[in-house]
Amino acid sequence: MGFLCDLCLMSFKEKSELRVHLKNVHFKKLPFSCQICFNSFKTKGSMVKHERMVHGKRQYGCSICSSPFPSQTRLKIHFEAVHQKLRPYHCSKCSATFKSNGNLTLHVKIVHDNYRPINCPECPRKVSTLSHLKSHYRRIHEKSCSHRFKCDFCPMKCFTNACLREHIDRVHSKLRPFTCDSCSKKFFSKSDLKKHFFCVHENIRPFTCQLCSSNFTRKCSLDKHVRRVHMKLKPYRCDVCQAAFSQKFSVKTHKNSVHGHTRPFSCEICQATFKEKGNLKSHVKNVHGNHRVSCKLCIRTFKNKNSLRNHLYKIHHAPRLCCNWCPKTYALKSLLVKHILKFHERIRPISCKTNSMKLSKEDPVPNPGNNAFKESDSA
Repeated sequence: MGFLCDLCLMSFKEKSELRVHLKNVHFKKLPFSCQICFNSFKTKGSMVKHERMVHGKRQYGCSICSSPFPSQTRLKIHFEAVHQKLRPYHCSKCSATFKSNGNLTLHVKIVHDNYRPINCPECPRKVSTLSHLKSHYRRIHEKSCSHRFKCDFCPMKCFTNACLREHIDRVHSKLRPFTCDSCSKKFFSKSDLKKHFFCVHENIRPFTCQLCSSNFTRKCSLDKHVRRVHMKLKPYRCDVCQAAFSQKFSVKTHKNSVHGHTRPFSCEICQATFKEKGNLKSHVKNVHGNHRVSCKLCIRTFKNKNSLRNHLYKIHHAPRLCCNWCPKTYALKSLLVKHILKFHERIRPISCKTNSMKLSKEDPVPNPGNNAFKESDSA
């Protein structure tokens, strides 16, 4: 691919060509240029400070790791952030903490103020930094590039070897070295653990939708909610049946479940296979797990929340339908019909188990479709 310009995404075969391009195209607007790295500045003082801090002699060394720094201020920031693990700068809008005030300012500007000043030259996407633009351009607009690192266990492709190693450790090796002290759940990274703790145990959701007051833990989740729920945007389409979806992964899930015949997700306990990872998780939880959901109105327990919701509607919340021949009541009309046909039908004499009432062929039986149903006074 060569050398890529971070400002306009042009590529060059030689690094010297990239430097000439930067100097003649991008840095000519600023009068003071660094002769070492070709960065340009508005004032001479900014250039001198840059040369001293970046290229100058680093005379201040860390007493623990011997890392050199050009000033005592940089050394102090390094010592507090790396060796003392201090994160003294707290965001007033969410629970994030930072090592320096600059990182906090950048976080507020990008996350909370939605600062996106850079436009992608290929699509309407806006990003906050040049590194984000470079990553977006490579990920979206250079899908055919040959420098991707391929996973040996799945079709996943990564742009760097580090990303590939992280993918293998997270997905295939299932490394979970960080454990939550509150619920013992394990996570791949410290950031995943932190997000889990603030979301689940602290219930901190700082991002609120202005249209429906729904709260979210992350800004990207709020943006997806607005696009999917309120704007009704469905920009992703299935190339087989042209079905539209609001999220890209929904297209992949749709194609695997509807058009595909593969079942890549298998249960490690009973070898059952599934088309979607969510179905596998539900299977493990409902079939092999001991977790049950309890009804707060009675002592019954259920395998999942759907069964609990059906129970609540049928037993506790739905209007009751009474049988005209006995005190029996039912939540569903179909159950009352079955009861009448079983115990009060005119085909043969039968005893009603509720009130020991004897019926014969001559006894009139109410028509299940007409006046046999009436709502009970008590739900």
